[in-house]
Amino acid sequence: MLSEIRQTVDDVVIIARGQLVRQAPLESLESSGAVVVRGPDLAPLLTALTHVGLAASTPGSASTLAPCAIRVATTDVGLVGSLAFRAGVELHELRREDSDLEAVFLELTDDPATAGAPGVAPSQTGVIR
Repeated sequence: MLSEIRQTVDDVVIIARGQLVRQAPLESLESSGAVVVRGPDLAPLLTALTHVGLAASTPGSASTLAPCAIRVATTDVGLVGSLAFRAGVELHELRREDSDLEAVFLELTDDPATAGAPGVAPSQTGVIR
């Protein structure tokens, strides 16, 4: 019940496969996020983002985003929108994508070697205390 953790926990320790993965205040896990941008030609925006030091990635095939989309490693939607405007980029979508505690936990405890393996339950791969 990770949603209930927000009400009772200030700091988290995440252990996966016997190794410390993360020890941090809960708010630092929840404060991460990204800006999602979608449009027909994002190449000029990628150049502008690189120029100001922001990293961007294209979503993988498992994503629900269209192929002409990127995720920018910032939560400042205004900055990304301004860069797109100055670069003359047509946007079809510009939104903040907040992190989900469950998604962060699963990402931190994900082990490709055991993903989908029979007999390996999520409770066996990570613990929040």
